[in-house]
Amino acid sequence: MRILFGTATAAVTMAGAAEAGLDRLHKQRIEGGRLCMIDRWHYKSSSAWPTRAAAEATVRASWRRFTAAEYGAAWGDPALAADAHLDCAAARGARGDTWSCNLKARPCRR
Repeated sequence: MRILFGTATAAVTMAGAAEAGLDRLHKQRIEGGRLCMIDRWHYKSSSAWPTRAAAEATVRASWRRFTAAEYGAAWGDPALAADAHLDCAAARGARGDTWSCNLKARPCRR
């Protein structure tokens, strides 16, 4: 396992996350045929995208990368996540209309 040290935090590479067992730091239970974390939520945001589809794709990809980096790729699929809440809104600004989205969900895996 390779550990990368940042300014104030340590991060484990995606390949090493599953091996490190960081997912076992959180309580888990079976929900709808998936193993889900009970006490852990991940939040991500995307902003100032020209279309809602672009904002949604960006926030889902960000959630996937962050969650997979922390717990391993098996945990990183937002489509498997429990209690997922995706909120998107349009805004009118100097650059025209843009979209922003927020995604909140509990990680799950098959």
